[in-house]
Amino acid sequence: MEDKNDPFVLDICFLGSEAEVKDYFNKLIRADLDVQNKKLISINVLKEYISTKKPSDLDSDLEQYIIDIELICWHIHDSALISLLHIYGDQINLAYQGVLTISVQQAFDDFSKYINEWLENQFNIIE
Repeated sequence: MEDKNDPFVLDICFLGSEAEVKDYFNKLIRADLDVQNKKLISINVLKEYISTKKPSDLDSDLEQYIIDIELICWHIHDSALISLLHIYGDQINLAYQGVLTISVQQAFDDFSKYINEWLENQFNIIE
């Protein structure tokens, strides 16, 4: 124990029985699932989704993939992230329509790079 004055540690030290410890943790788990923990859970879900669910066909799977990512990111509550996801989504749509000179693959690669960089930054902050 590094901090002997930590309220969490002190709470546990003064519990009288194993049942009280279990009850304490059960209440703690329910009470501590706040916005920050929801954000962390959502970040982990996003990381898992990105690493396992790459679209196999950019023509048919990409739209649903982006919708899924936006839905997960909505739970992270990061307005800058959501705004940039919309920008990258629009870039992909414009590339798909031929309005931009970049390919859909390049637009998707830019989108993927941004998401992966954002995730890496989040995990650096958490650590």
